[in-house]
Amino acid sequence: MYDLIEDTGKEIDRQESPYEPGGRSRLWFYKDILHVLQQDSGTHQIEAIFLDLPESIEVQWSGEAFMKMKNLKMLVIRKTCFSECPKYLPKSLRWLEWKGCSFKFLPSLWPTELVYLDLSFSYCELLQPFDKAFHNISCMNLRNCKFLQQIPDFSGASNLRELWLDGCTNLIRIHDSVGCLNELTELSAMRCKNLKILPSCLKLTSLKHLNLFGCSSLQTFPEVLVMMEKMRTLDLDKTAITELPSSICNLIGLEILHMEECPNLMQLPASICTLPNLWKLTANSCEGMSHFKMCEAGGEASVGCSAMALKMEQLFFSHCNLSDDSLAFCLANFTNMIHLDMSFNNFTILPRCIREYHNLKYLLLDNCYKLKHIGGMPPNLEKFSAIRCTSLTKLSKNKVMEQAINFQSGKRNFILPGEKFPEGLHNYSGEKFVSFWVRNMFPTTLIWILVKDDRDYAYSCQFSVDIDEYTKLGISSMWSSLSPIKTNHIYICDMQSMIHSTELPITNEWSQVKVSIQSTTQETEGEKEIYFGVHVHDLQSNLENIQFLQPVDNSTKEGLEIMSCPLLASSIPECSNIHQFAIIKSPNAVLQEQELPPSLRRLAVSGGHMLEPLSEKLHIEDLTVDCSDAVPPAVIHIPASVKQLEMRNCENLKAFFGFKGTSSSSPKDFHLQMQVSAVLV
Repeated sequence: MYDLIEDTGKEIDRQESPYEPGGRSRLWFYKDILHVLQQDSGTHQIEAIFLDLPESIEVQWSGEAFMKMKNLKMLVIRKTCFSECPKYLPKSLRWLEWKGCSFKFLPSLWPTELVYLDLSFSYCELLQPFDKAFHNISCMNLRNCKFLQQIPDFSGASNLRELWLDGCTNLIRIHDSVGCLNELTELSAMRCKNLKILPSCLKLTSLKHLNLFGCSSLQTFPEVLVMMEKMRTLDLDKTAITELPSSICNLIGLEILHMEECPNLMQLPASICTLPNLWKLTANSCEGMSHFKMCEAGGEASVGCSAMALKMEQLFFSHCNLSDDSLAFCLANFTNMIHLDMSFNNFTILPRCIREYHNLKYLLLDNCYKLKHIGGMPPNLEKFSAIRCTSLTKLSKNKVMEQAINFQSGKRNFILPGEKFPEGLHNYSGEKFVSFWVRNMFPTTLIWILVKDDRDYAYSCQFSVDIDEYTKLGISSMWSSLSPIKTNHIYICDMQSMIHSTELPITNEWSQVKVSIQSTTQETEGEKEIYFGVHVHDLQSNLENIQFLQPVDNSTKEGLEIMSCPLLASSIPECSNIHQFAIIKSPNAVLQEQELPPSLRRLAVSGGHMLEPLSEKLHIEDLTVDCSDAVPPAVIHIPASVKQLEMRNCENLKAFFGFKGTSSSSPKDFHLQMQVSAVLV
């Protein structure tokens, strides 16, 4: 439809003068334009010319064809070379776009009404000053002008709003006058690798964005002499800047400051903390900041800044070789952060004060090989990543895992080195999947994953979550991006973050949830072990909605066996008629009185934390305890009702207690195997 409308408009223009193109208001067809230029047949009727040749050819002309076009307002020339430089441009011209202009020098008499100038990819050098003849120009595009070495005096271009100098690789200097253009809002000189001299000072009260990315020869930044309230972004990435002036505080509107890969940058001015609207600061790979300090008027800031950057939300200081002192100083001055990236640094301690950072949600410490101690964890953390932080102490790892376990709501995505899950998770699996049963809703649930291997490598895999084996839930992009996952690292994620939706139809029917992991590459059998864990927040309040064993009809069940999983109240159905109960190879099992039905008569336990004290309300008569799969406690409490007791492989047992004041002081049938030091009390 658009092409049809365009073609219709062009035909209307052609009909204005069917036989002589010079009599039309707009020239679109390149053959008509070449005819007018080569025959000097232009007239005052022409207002716009759009010349875009299908192939690059040199147009032979006298250079005087524009002299008769007194009303020409728009001139667009692309992919065209001319034998002669134009000797004249109409004063009426408002829009000049001549990409790839092959002339170093343009006419000395410029159109006084010119508003837009695009000379990108041209050969021009712009040696003459821009005098008052350019007072109407508002946008100038000089991108990729390889022969441009300096920006001349722009004093006459007082209404210039946008100046684009990107890719001018031979540009060395920008005239001081550019720093005083009150209407300038955009100044970009990206990848001007030879640029060394900026205006000595900035008085750009309208400037919003200053981009000096990739100016690898630029060592100094101008003084800021006026309050620049409209400034929003400053990009100094990949420059040779050694320091910022203390007058940077006058960029009071600044919101985002980029200084990545500035190898010579060693410190920041303390006044940067006073920027009232700064919310993002990136200084990744500034390796000279190994002893990070903030300086004020040539001296080091003593304790902190006079005013803090209260809006600072995102701070990126990876690959900066930061020491403990540098990290502490940095944290002390930016207390309201949401996102903090300190990866690839040399500090050994994460200060305790970080516990007070209630707004911090993202903390990245990857590849901090020297990090040993974590003094505290922010209370509302959603993402924590400590990949390859191999020096972390066991206590520090426990703090991280405790933080994950104790979460109540919101998102959790934690990664830390480890080869073993903590005790106290509600379900474990040594397979490539873990299952549990839910109904009505998903309780707040954490999934733990560990790929254990003797080698340190990235395990390429994909995750899946299935409901009753026929409904596959979509995996969130955040969780999918974790693949490949690091071996010998514990990954912890809440179900709400792992899948797109955690809502199930409101029904009392149980649904099986299966979380699984599959390799996406050719595997070598037997080289790794995969473990899953599940933890549910406030399990007792969610027993009606989650089970870790397949729910069954318990009204007539008389025996129950649990194999290789922890013992939980939620895992044992209320079996009113159960008489026999076996728990086999369950290293985290803890038996408690309220978890056992009063009908129970026979109990066998293999592994686990053995038995908590059981009262006389239970009438267990046959008790077998095998300690071969776990280290037992030194003391075991035995119910007085036990008539037959068998203890196996309990080498560490020193004593076991029966209940006093009962008619049965000791079992009638008592067997000890591999037990040498037990004392009956």
